[in-house]
Amino acid sequence: MVEKSYIVELENVWRIYEQGRRRIEALKDNRF
Repeated sequence: MVEKSYIVELENVWRIYEQGRRRIEALKDNRF
């Protein structure tokens, strides 16, 4: 049970990281 919730937390963190990275790349494309 603990391991499952830990994996879910990792997936949530990864999803947030991916969204932020795409947003930063989009900002870079708009600037240049």
